[in-house]
Amino acid sequence: MTGTLVGVADYSIAATQNRARILRVEHVVDAGAAGAENSSLMASRLPKFSDATTSSPRELFTIYWEPAAAVPAGTLVTFEYLQEASAHVQFLSMKYEWPVDGEEKALFAIDVGGARPAGRVTAWRARVVYRGRLLAENRSETWR
Repeated sequence: MTGTLVGVADYSIAATQNRARILRVEHVVDAGAAGAENSSLMASRLPKFSDATTSSPRELFTIYWEPAAAVPAGTLVTFEYLQEASAHVQFLSMKYEWPVDGEEKALFAIDVGGARPAGRVTAWRARVVYRGRLLAENRSETWR
């Protein structure tokens, strides 16, 4: 039984060494190409060069995070969110294909208009995960 307790203690020490923390989450509402009408090179005049993603409004969430110690390649930053007109949780992720040692940021853009408008983001949760193990989490006050 003592061996089991030592094993659990060793696991908790190892778990704390590979922890991370989410430093902050920045949220910006991007109106899309609202100011493009003033340009002489309007997207409507050059449809071949227009980007459909910039014409609709979107919300940008930037997650700043850092590991307590270096984490290997394969670390994920996940972003789950709910929108006004949808009861379904949406999921986005960013996988780091390189080892992370120091502050990083992950940017997630959510369409709030366009062809299928679901409205503004009402609740969200950001996580840092490695091999299925949760390293850090931050959530909005409205997350269920």
